[in-house]
Amino acid sequence: MHTSAALRSIDSTPPGLPESTLEILERLVEGIDDWTPKQLLVLTQRHRQRLQRLPLGRNGNSAASLALAGAIVGEFEALVAGWDTIPRHARPWLKAAMLYFIDCDDQDSAMGFQDDADVLTSCLRLADFDDQTWKGQTDPHVPPVPEHRGRITSR
Repeated sequence: MHTSAALRSIDSTPPGLPESTLEILERLVEGIDDWTPKQLLVLTQRHRQRLQRLPLGRNGNSAASLALAGAIVGEFEALVAGWDTIPRHARPWLKAAMLYFIDCDDQDSAMGFQDDADVLTSCLRLADFDDQTWKGQTDPHVPPVPEHRGRITSR
């Protein structure tokens, strides 16, 4: 049984994720009370900066992958800016999505940042934010990412 105050307040989990991914998120949620959204945002921004310094083509580092990572961080920035508007039951999961982005090594994965986008999309659906267009897909500074299957959304 989970002991975190964050998990005790949760009555549902992000929908549509593979069981293995959901298990990772559940572990991340267990310690999430120790982190503020702003602390996690700073870490996601630093992770994006580190990725941008890697040469293209290294470990699957591509322009599309970096664009998706940048769009994900942009979404995190929007979420943290409006954190008080996010339903309480979804906050621990969205913080866990930030940790997932930081901790799960995407450079060696064929999926790149697609799994991070799927996690964030699922957590946003849990927060009932799935009826709006994903910011990263309409931002003129971020090229469209055709392999993106889900929709990342924000208020």
